[in-house]
Amino acid sequence: MTSNIYLFIRKIALNLLKLFSFINRLSYEDACRKIQSYNTEFQDLLINILQLSKIDNNILADAAIKQKLEKLETVEFAELLVYNWKSKLSSILLPVFTFLGVLIVFPNLYYKGFKNIVHYSSENTPKHQFNVLINNNLLVEKGSDLSINANVFSDLQIDHLFICFGNNRFQMQQIDDSTFCFTLKNINNSFSFTLETEELKSKSFSISVFNSPVLIDYQVAIDYQNYVNKADTIVYNQNILNVPQGTILYFAFIGRYFDTLSIRQLSDSSQLKFCAADTVFYEKKIMKDEKFEVILSNENLSKDLISFKIISIPDNYPEIKVSKLDGLSCYDLVFDGNISDDYGFSKLLFCLEDENKRDTVHVPFYNNLTSQRLFYTFQKPSTSNLDDKVLTCHFEVYDNDAFHGPKKAVSETFSYVVKSIINQAADKEVEYEQMFNKLEMSKILSEEIKNDINELRRKSIENNLSDWEKQNLLQQIKSKTNSLENLLEEITKSQNQISNNDSFDSELVEKQNKISEMLNSLVDEELKQMLEEITNLANEKKQDVTPENLRKNFDDFKKSLDRNLELLKKVKLEEDLAKLSDNLEFLSQNQKELLNNINEHADENISLQQSVFENLSQQYDQIKNDNSQLDKPLQLDDLRIEFDNIKSNFEKENNHLENKDFDSFLKETEKNANELSELSKKIKQSMQNSVSDQEAENADDLRQILDNLFELSFRQENIILKYDRVDFNNSAYLEQIVEQSELVENFKLIRDSLYSLSKRTIYIGAYLSKVTFLIEDNMIKSSTYFQERSSSRAVLSQREALTKMNDLILLLSESLKDMDNASGSAGGKSIKNKKHKPKKDEESLSEMRSAQESMKNQLRDLLNQMKSGDSDEINKQIAKSLMQNEIYQQMIQQMYNSSEIDDGISKLLREVKELMEKNHSDLANKKLSIQTVMRQQNIVSKLLQAESAENERETEEKRIATTGKNISRNKTEIPIEDIKFEKNIDFLKQDDLRLNSFYKVIFDKYINGVSNNE
Repeated sequence: MTSNIYLFIRKIALNLLKLFSFINRLSYEDACRKIQSYNTEFQDLLINILQLSKIDNNILADAAIKQKLEKLETVEFAELLVYNWKSKLSSILLPVFTFLGVLIVFPNLYYKGFKNIVHYSSENTPKHQFNVLINNNLLVEKGSDLSINANVFSDLQIDHLFICFGNNRFQMQQIDDSTFCFTLKNINNSFSFTLETEELKSKSFSISVFNSPVLIDYQVAIDYQNYVNKADTIVYNQNILNVPQGTILYFAFIGRYFDTLSIRQLSDSSQLKFCAADTVFYEKKIMKDEKFEVILSNENLSKDLISFKIISIPDNYPEIKVSKLDGLSCYDLVFDGNISDDYGFSKLLFCLEDENKRDTVHVPFYNNLTSQRLFYTFQKPSTSNLDDKVLTCHFEVYDNDAFHGPKKAVSETFSYVVKSIINQAADKEVEYEQMFNKLEMSKILSEEIKNDINELRRKSIENNLSDWEKQNLLQQIKSKTNSLENLLEEITKSQNQISNNDSFDSELVEKQNKISEMLNSLVDEELKQMLEEITNLANEKKQDVTPENLRKNFDDFKKSLDRNLELLKKVKLEEDLAKLSDNLEFLSQNQKELLNNINEHADENISLQQSVFENLSQQYDQIKNDNSQLDKPLQLDDLRIEFDNIKSNFEKENNHLENKDFDSFLKETEKNANELSELSKKIKQSMQNSVSDQEAENADDLRQILDNLFELSFRQENIILKYDRVDFNNSAYLEQIVEQSELVENFKLIRDSLYSLSKRTIYIGAYLSKVTFLIEDNMIKSSTYFQERSSSRAVLSQREALTKMNDLILLLSESLKDMDNASGSAGGKSIKNKKHKPKKDEESLSEMRSAQESMKNQLRDLLNQMKSGDSDEINKQIAKSLMQNEIYQQMIQQMYNSSEIDDGISKLLREVKELMEKNHSDLANKKLSIQTVMRQQNIVSKLLQAESAENERETEEKRIATTGKNISRNKTEIPIEDIKFEKNIDFLKQDDLRLNSFYKVIFDKYINGVSNNE
């Protein structure tokens, strides 16, 4: 069939088209070649003529063409081109007759072929066909597998069945005689397949692939509530979330190939549907635990893609833990604890309750700090009570819950007893009595230790002491020294407790603090070293101090105890007077209250007030008795008549009230109230006048002592200069010994005067005993060395004594300024009620530096205690350090704000303040470390720099010396020229020079030459 069609087109159709000019005819060149093929004699004649004809206006070409045409004149082209119809017709008729013959003989051959072409979409089943039934759906998700189960129905026996698609053919697995199975893996595109045997072929089956819904990405924006104090955030691809209650979640789902996004709540099976979009948004406020699923659906598939679990975190109750510490400073109750909450606090209250009312105080805190330390001090009421009163207190903390309202947590309840003025006085008396007894016992113990040491020394020299007796005596001394050390620690603690119990005026607080400092200075490193050395007396090689020095040390220690005992009695007397005055004033106020409130309990109130007054009267008698026992009593006015008059007034009040004579009762009560108030003022005025007069007298005595000490220092200096190079064979050497011995005796008089004065005033500090001991010791050593012909050592001792004298003069001068400030510049009759004001800058800096050095030792001891783990004692010490640090910070701030300091000192004080704040933070958080101690040392160093800078400034401003008193500086006259010369070359004759013999001879010659030139 195909060949016939080819012949028709090639031989007939194309020629007809050319004949009728539907397609291009032959060109002249092609025609010439055709003609030449029929007659070869012309060769290329025709082609040459055509080529020459293309040349225009050429005579030679025209002539050539004419010549060639003459040769062709005799040729008949029609004869040459005779068409052979017979041969061509046979080539056309042959395929036609062939087609007709086949059509007649085999008609079905063309019928079936044309039928398949016309009905191309109809299935063509071969003869002996078989039927196939596919048992499963041919719609498959993209990328999934598909198992094809085919049941074959045929008249023939089928043993092998193949699945065919593309150019692939796979044999299916036969399950039984008519069932076959085959699994297609990872189908990604739609395609068609057939099932075939070796001879038969099924119809075509089509597998359709569809896209499943896909969740490309999702994110959750978390919007926290403001009270949670968290920044809003966005999380990606997280389906388990823990969020605070009330948080709003914003979900964003990005997917493909879906028509609907559904959110199904697992708790109540509710469902939300969202139409298809590029991004689906969903908002949810979390008030409880939530679980839900996200479902994507299209027309072919609904798919559970992800499950969400949202855990709602409820706002917990706040927590508070508080413990009570011992009172510090002028505070009665100190609380330490912690508060914690999950998100923060809204309020912290300190609640104080009694039988009638409830008071609350807002305690400062940090709003956004979820866990913080609570440190609070409560000051006892400033007024006294006629009877004991029990107060309860606790703390309440509130969180910042914005949904349910602030939740409250309450701490442990603490009880606080406000004692009556009578019980307060009784307790104070007991405390002081115990304190006095401990001081007396310390004196006795120190005396016994000194006697035991002397006894040990005496028997050791006489060789009357066996080893057992020596060891027994040493153990006895050691036991007593341990008892003394423990007793001194108890004294220090008792004094601190006494000074912290009551909040008197600033003067009494300052005096108590000074006494505490002096008692604390008793147990210093030198005393501890001395007590340790006592136990080594049995071994003479280990004895670092002489028995004489030990005796002097204990004598000096005993004097310090006597002095502190006397000062403590004096301060106690002033406190008792101040308290008595306050209590009388308070009793006067109670009397005035009766004028406006007379009820059925008036008689009980009058009886109670009368009882209180009788106790106050007895206290006054006891105060007068205590005053008489002082070494130098205060000159107090005798107010016994006033007390008796008031006692009589109370009796009259009772009589008027019993007789219901209210008018007379009111008059008598008003009169009694006025007399009580007037008596209170008289007591206070009498105390102030007496203290002021005594301080003025003490100041005068100190001035005289300073004058004597000045003279003594100049005499000591003159002796050093006069007898500097006197040979011991010279008679002047003996005069030097005599004069030095006289100075020793003169200084003993000054020492005794100072000791007597120190028992009357607290303004001579704890340094007195130590400095005077060093001066006397060096002066005695110098006399001894002179007698032993050891001049160089004697001069060194003289110079050391002179240095200590100058130090003592400076210290006593500062004490004199303090005394002048206390008694008034003119030695007035009264001391004004003045606030605790900072002293001059240089004095304040010196005292602050000393206080910070003490704080450094305190921090070091506290650090050691923290290693031992005594939590109760640690808490007490931390609380005490915190209070002291706060006071020091205030003092530094006052100095910093002073207009009298320069920029350099101001900068140092600012740095000190910053370091103090860091130490305060370490103490408050109980994070004490060696860095804290080093920081405290840095504070001391900076204060020392500030003090030096202030002293330099004072020196520059006051370079010109003031006129001093006429003091006889020496008894032996020395020529002024000699003194000037000695001073000029004195710096060259120092014992610190270490020269060998050769250079020493040259140096002496030089000095002699300078002397001769002078």
